[in-house]
Amino acid sequence: MNKKEVFLIAGGDLRQSYLANIIAKQAKVYAFGLEKSVLDESITVLDNIDDLKEQVKYVVLPLPVTNDGVNINMPYFNEKVSLYSLIPFLSHNAVVFGGKVGKESAIFTYKGFEVIDYLEREELTVLNAVPVVLLKYMKNGTDFFVCAVEFFYYALTISFETSS
Repeated sequence: MNKKEVFLIAGGDLRQSYLANIIAKQAKVYAFGLEKSVLDESITVLDNIDDLKEQVKYVVLPLPVTNDGVNINMPYFNEKVSLYSLIPFLSHNAVVFGGKVGKESAIFTYKGFEVIDYLEREELTVLNAVPVVLLKYMKNGTDFFVCAVEFFYYALTISFETSS
């Protein structure tokens, strides 16, 4: 990746926020619907998706992508934002990453975008289970959580390289 690559990280929990920080070290990142307090200063935080003034090549959606089949899973955002609302901001060859995408991928594939369900990668499925268990049983799980995000980034990087 390079700073010319443009990512939108939309929705999700703290894993997405930490992932945005990792990607921002190597690419331009916009964040929407994330926990803002942990985001690096280099990340452009959007209060509204319409504030995005350029098209993005990569969108990273949460796990799960949606809880209702229509709107992005955004626990840190008070408004509902539909998956459809992202389409005008995607470049013609955009790649959409998401966890447990399901039939919602048709929203993007119908328009010709590549969709990669990162939860279908075995290494991510296994590694995603590690912080869940550790956080459940450890009093201070932050270090484990950050480690798990690093693994998540590793799995996403493999998916990214495969799609290029």
